[in-house]
This record gives sequence, structure tokens and C-alpha cells, in this order.
Amino acid sequence: MRFDDPAQLRRIILRIMLAALAASALLAVIGVLGNGFDQTARMVGTGITAGVASGLLLAACKLLDFEKSRRAGVFLLAVILSEFILVLIAIWNPFTSNPAYLIEQEFAFTALLFPVCALPAVLFFYLRQFRGGAMAGTVGMAMCAIAYLVFLCAIWDESITQFSPRDEWLWETGWTSWFFGLGAASSVAGIGLDRRFWRWIGLAACIGALGLVLNAIWRQDDRFKDFLIISTTLAIVIGHANIMWLCKLKPAQVWLRWAAFAFAFAAGTFFDYGMIRDPNDEMLWRIAAATGICAGCGTVAVAILTAFNRRMMPVAGAGVDAKEIAVVCPVCHKKQNVAIAEGIGESACAGCGMIISVRLRPPRCPACNYILLMIHSDRCPECGTAIAGALPAVSAS
Repeated sequence: MRFDDPAQLRRIILRIMLAALAASALLAVIGVLGNGFDQTARMVGTGITAGVASGLLLAACKLLDFEKSRRAGVFLLAVILSEFILVLIAIWNPFTSNPAYLIEQEFAFTALLFPVCALPAVLFFYLRQFRGGAMAGTVGMAMCAIAYLVFLCAIWDESITQFSPRDEWLWETGWTSWFFGLGAASSVAGIGLDRRFWRWIGLAACIGALGLVLNAIWRQDDRFKDFLIISTTLAIVIGHANIMWLCKLKPAQVWLRWAAFAFAFAAGTFFDYGMIRDPNDEMLWRIAAATGICAGCGTVAVAILTAFNRRMMPVAGAGVDAKEIAVVCPVCHKKQNVAIAEGIGESACAGCGMIISVRLRPPRCPACNYILLMIHSDRCPECGTAIAGALPAVSAS
């Protein structure tokens, strides 16, 4: 499959969508002929599911228009199609002839938990292509996969109907892997961009806390509870600080980053002290909650300012709306104009009939995707990546 050809990708995706619809129709036929149980509700559920899936697929197709997000877009489309099929199986239950309820339990839980792990995995997959995001993306994807495999073991365990202690331990293990996977990815984000070695402290705290939690779950050993609390808080605070320092702010806005970090550190300190020393101090918990809320609001404010600053950066020539482009046919050498719509144009040569296809897109930084139109520097003004000689120059004649 060529990921640099959006038209080919759309054709392939269209075929996959039609195949998925055919498969869903087949499942429906099997369910109707085999079960005959509350068909109206199942058909209504199928219609709603198909409508939601179609809307999500159409929205995800937008990612195919941009080179940086094309692979992540294909991944997201695969996730949506997989979830669609899982939900249909859960609704129609084609693998048993005597269902005890409308939605078969194991497939229902499988469908519900699939996006919980798959959607973060898509985000981590997208981050892997950016400078500084390779390790974070790899760690995040690996932990999402591990968490979902553990969830599947908990869902499909033979004793799930009795919900045995083993199932409870599996569920706790899955959620623990998911949570600390996000924490580990947050701690290692940006490696290669700078030399903030305290990131590794956050990663070590995540690994240590994960090991202690798994020990407490499977061996019922809570001897290291205090160390677990401290290491978990340290992992959260360092991961949060790492993300805050990766956000690009203007000089007058830097104080907000420090404020968000200070409130997060204070919330973690009060929480740890309350958990370890005085769990019954109501005022201590109120202070921890108040500082945590302030840290959350400050974090959201930093994210908004980062997005706003990036959107408002002046880019000369980025708003050019081309209607046509002059070309010279390489066969008959006839000069002519090709109409352009949304950066793409195609027409037959007026002299010899040669099909001429044209695609216009602004140059972008390979590291941060910043638009480099009308920028003559040898480095990206956004992240400093060397860009000289990335594309051959077109001679003017």
C-alpha cells in the first residue's frame, strides 16, 4: 500500500468499508436464522452502530489528506472498523444458538474496552513520527497492547460468570498497566530534543510503582504501601512537568507553566502526607483537592495558550488560494493552464491529450510540521530543525 497516494488509500478504504458492511449483513442473517430473539432491538442497534461508524470513518478520512497524519489515519480507520465489527458481533451474537440475553457478555465487554486502549494507541502511533516522540509513542503503544491483552484474559476467562478473585486481579492488572503506561510515555516524551535527565527519574518511578502495584494485586502484599504512594505521585508529577515544559509559551506566559507545576507538586505533597501520616485530617484533604484543581486549570490554560500561539504564528503566503497553474506539456511542449481546486488539478493536454496531474502543497518542517512557505532560512523557525536541501529547487525559465 502506498501511503503517499490519498486517492489509492480512499479506494482501498472504500472497499474495506463495503466488505465490512457485507460481513455485518452476513452476521445479521446468521443471527436472525439462528436465534430469532428480539430482532427489532437488534436491527435498531445495527442501524445506530452503522450510522455512528460511518460518521467516524468520514471524519477519520480527513487525516488522509495530510502526509504527517496519513499513517495514523489508516490506523484509526482500522480501529473504527474493528470496533464496528465487535459491536455487531455483540449485538447479533452469531456464535451461540441459545443466548440468555440480548448482547453476549464477552463480546460486549470486548467492544467496550477496545477503544479505551486503541484510541490512545492511535495517538501514540501518530507521536512516533515526531522528533522527540519516538520513545514515548513506542512505550505508550506497548503498554496499551499489554493492557488490552490482560483485559481480554479477564473477559474471556472461563470463570467470568462467577467473577472469581483471579478475574478481579486481571482487571486491576489491566487498568494498572494502562495508567502507568500513560505515565511512562509522559515521562519520556521529548527525549532527543533536550537534556532533561530528570525524565528518567519519572520513568524509574513509573516502573517501580507498577511493580509494587502488581505485587500488591497478585501477592496481596502491602508492606511497601508508603513507597508505592510516593513513587506513584513522583511519576505523575514528573510526567506532568515534562509535558508542561514541552509546551511552547511566549515569555510573558512562562509563569503559568511554573504555577501549574507548583500546584501539582503541592497537591502531590499534601496527598502523600495525608495518605501516610494523617488520613483523617479533613482540612488536609481539602487543601490537596484545592491545589489539584488549580493544577488542572493551569494545565488546561497552558494547553490552550500553546495551541493559540501556534495557530496565531504568522506564516507568509500560507493563505494563497490558487485557481490555476501554468504548465508545459513534456510531449508536445504546448503551454497551457491547469485548473486547481483545493490544491489538486488534472486535465488533458490540449495538444496531444497527455493527462497532466498537479498537486500543490506548502513545504513543511519534517520534525514539527510547521509551514515553511516563503521562509528562506536553512532552519525551521519553530523547532530549529535543519531544512536546507530537503526538496530540490524548481528552476524558473
